[in-house]
Amino acid sequence: MNSGEIDRNVSEAMLGVSSRRGWLRLANVSLWLSALGPILFAVVLLTANRYTSLSLPDRFWKALAQIMLFAPLCGMLLGLGMVARGSVRVTHPSAAASGGAGFILGLASLIFIPLLLPGMQTLRHPPARLTSCISDLKQLGLGMQMYVQDYDDRYPPSNTWTTVTLPYIKYRAVYRCPDEENHTLPSYAMNRFLAWGEKASLAAPDKTILLFDSLPRENATGAEELFPKPLRHNGLLVFAYADSHAKVTDTKGKPLFQWLPMVPGKDKP
Repeated sequence: MNSGEIDRNVSEAMLGVSSRRGWLRLANVSLWLSALGPILFAVVLLTANRYTSLSLPDRFWKALAQIMLFAPLCGMLLGLGMVARGSVRVTHPSAAASGGAGFILGLASLIFIPLLLPGMQTLRHPPARLTSCISDLKQLGLGMQMYVQDYDDRYPPSNTWTTVTLPYIKYRAVYRCPDEENHTLPSYAMNRFLAWGEKASLAAPDKTILLFDSLPRENATGAEELFPKPLRHNGLLVFAYADSHAKVTDTKGKPLFQWLPMVPGKDKP
């Protein structure tokens, strides 16, 4: 065998090794892409359960959901392409086997991840934040009642209610819902029909809304037009009533909200 044939054989061997490594890399890419969705879900689940106060914007959750679906799809298609290529199965069986594993893992991810995505709503809005929101509004309701006792049985004016009740609440953080992305402005509002009104005029304090979940703004005063958009707490709203109790209301049944002080259960703004 002359030197030219030896060089040619060495070159072909090198090309074969390079080709095998290339297919193995593609197979590994297929496996990693297929596994990325479940890995991301597991990481987010562990992080959200450990750091319940962590609040991430909605665009983060939308991007995460897209990655969790798109990455396994790419991994599955890449693996399918390697398995379907007959030459790869013959010349690089280990790479083809890895590609087949990537295809199966990607297919399984695409089947199960859509079933897990609704659970991300719970991760976005942990129950602990809803409990904190109820506690915040109850504290604000009690602080409002102390203000009323000190100011001739009248509720505070609409344009200063957060300012004048702060001495009774002590902590400004209580005015912010833990599930609101904006952590600088208050995210609770006062019923505008009670502003500067007399508590004695309330026909049914236990049914009349005093404070509620709202869009973030300073000294927010209004009614349903200030409900968060979209609603926080997975479509639930938290209200504090004029008798100082607070509770959660599901808006899916389109309940009647009692805003006006004189005719319980009928009037709406």
